[in-house]
Amino acid sequence: MNIRISQLMLSYIAVFGAKCRVLSLASLFLFLSFSPLSQAASRSEAGVYPSANDLLNRLVNAVRSSSYQGRFTYEHSGKLELLEVSHAIINGVEYERVNRLNGERQQLVKSGREASCESLGSIVFKGGSLPLPDGFNTQLNKFYQARVLRSERIAGRETWVLELRPKDQHRHIQVISIDKDGGLPLRVLVVSLKGAVLERLHFVSLDLDKQFSLADFKTDATVNRLDGNNGCQATIVEAQSPWRPAWIPAGFMLSHYHYSEIDGHMETYTDGVASFSIFVSPSAATKDGQALASSVFAVKRGATIIVSSSLNSDVAINVTVLGELPRSALSKILSSVRPQRS
Repeated sequence: MNIRISQLMLSYIAVFGAKCRVLSLASLFLFLSFSPLSQAASRSEAGVYPSANDLLNRLVNAVRSSSYQGRFTYEHSGKLELLEVSHAIINGVEYERVNRLNGERQQLVKSGREASCESLGSIVFKGGSLPLPDGFNTQLNKFYQARVLRSERIAGRETWVLELRPKDQHRHIQVISIDKDGGLPLRVLVVSLKGAVLERLHFVSLDLDKQFSLADFKTDATVNRLDGNNGCQATIVEAQSPWRPAWIPAGFMLSHYHYSEIDGHMETYTDGVASFSIFVSPSAATKDGQALASSVFAVKRGATIIVSSSLNSDVAINVTVLGELPRSALSKILSSVRPQRS
């Protein structure tokens, strides 16, 4: 079976990869009720470690509100990429650019979002509680155990190492080294529950004093550019796709919906740490006017996996699930996608 990779899906592959570790940890604080994360008490020789809640709040605020430029390596699937990220707040508006420095020239650009913009993921990531359509609330502490492990030095800077360990089998472990001074994530490991490192993002340099102007974010016409999603969404999206999953891991919420004639229906779900998207489009896999038998196709890129299948209903469609979850979870989501009967 051949999977059709559209420009929209390519953008999501880019954002789900290393870039999302830097770009989409998200935004400023909304005044919601907070519940402390479950966390193991720990001490260092110099005294008590900071709380996981404090570190997560500092990280989210720093990623969105700071101006910085840095270079980092992104290791996945036996490959090593070198990238440069530039981020600035200019006149209250957020601008960011990621350039790939080895291999094919590629650029991811996001701009135009107000610095005060909040996202669902950042609310949950920072400990906020959000009501789900089924009547339950989602909070990070329900699905992850947070623990400050140690202090370590990254890119010449001191960091705190924070582990987010899932409480179920449907997520990966995240280990984040957070800069003690600036609050930025200087190293991020995505680790399977069996202990295998699936992705590694590691800063090798960081400049927190860089001064930017709008000219710094003009795009180069010779570079393969991928535009990031600039939307500001602080409320749970109502389901709109006529095709929806009957099962998703507990705690995930619908955060974005998009439709186009080229790409079909796309829904994105997040629990504040991990995300996945579901793409549904008409199938071209037919023979003599009849849809071919359903088959499953899978591609892996670091912690990001794509699973796709053709389904036969009133019309033949392709369903693709892309996300940074274990393949077993993504396959279960894929097999549960059904048409919504009115």
